[in-house]
Amino acid sequence: MRSIYSCELRGGSGAVIRNSDWREVATSWSDNQPLNSPFDVAVRQDGSVWFTDPSYAAAQGVRDPPVLGDWVWRHDSVSGAMEVVADGFVKPNGLAFSPDEAVLYVTDTGHATGRQGAAATDPGTARSRRAWA
Repeated sequence: MRSIYSCELRGGSGAVIRNSDWREVATSWSDNQPLNSPFDVAVRQDGSVWFTDPSYAAAQGVRDPPVLGDWVWRHDSVSGAMEVVADGFVKPNGLAFSPDEAVLYVTDTGHATGRQGAAATDPGTARSRRAWA
């Protein structure tokens, strides 16, 4: 059975990504720094959880100013490690993989156009970007 994943902003400085079994999948902290406000999530077939983390909550006065950037993250479901896989966004928002998972599409609502990055089969970072409308 596949799970449904959701991002939830907690009071104070916490945020959580959960699956439909209410299991916490990704931590709300990275290197003792709070995530901004995890917004959208996509799960690859290898089980890795990719999510956007724009600073909307701080912009709306709900959270303190961000310490971390407006980035796209990857959570390794096996090791539990989290890493930034794409940066340079104004406000990364929605994301989705192409059917073969060769391309990761990320919308940047801070720009008039979206951006996409190639992820290929490498579970690491998005390797290239180009604007698309």
